[in-house]
Amino acid sequence: MDHARLSQVRVLDVAREQGCRSDDLRVEAGDTLTLSPDSELFRHHYLRLQPKNIDEVRQYIGLSDAVLEQASTRLKSSCNPKSNPCRLSARLISPEQLEDEDPELRNEALQLTQIAAREYVMGDSNRVLSWKPILDRYVSIAKIQLQIAVLQDITVGTNATLNLSPNTHALYANRIRIHTGGKIRCNGPKTFRCASIEGNLP
Repeated sequence: MDHARLSQVRVLDVAREQGCRSDDLRVEAGDTLTLSPDSELFRHHYLRLQPKNIDEVRQYIGLSDAVLEQASTRLKSSCNPKSNPCRLSARLISPEQLEDEDPELRNEALQLTQIAAREYVMGDSNRVLSWKPILDRYVSIAKIQLQIAVLQDITVGTNATLNLSPNTHALYANRIRIHTGGKIRCNGPKTFRCASIEGNLP
């Protein structure tokens, strides 16, 4: 079982423990709904997790092992000096710089750390492995909270739209079915963990 499937099982277990509702969702033809943890309609369908380290962030909202394996050719290609991982390897900071008294140095350290975090979570973590102590410190300092929507079957009707709010980090569901003209608008990077996605249905 890869880390994505394992995290989905854990999320669903925690959701049940916390009384998080997990219902079907249907967006009727021509309608628009916004899935948000701030919505009275949907806030009980959200699980809020505070990861302890960057590996937990990657486990819950990162790329699955299967996706990384499919992209292995690209990820293992020779390093482009202008790419983020190569730039980061040449500019490794210390964890203490994240709380430096000099605001300019602190902001630069935070910007580099956020770039490294994106690569660690959504890319090849091995390429920024040297950043792990800094990333763990960043997760602790920032007190990152992940907002994960937990649903069963999702149906987006003809010409309907399901918006995912900017502060929704991931959507865990069973089946997602999208009819002709329907769409899911992400409003920023999102992670989908589901059994299946079908599109362009009549």
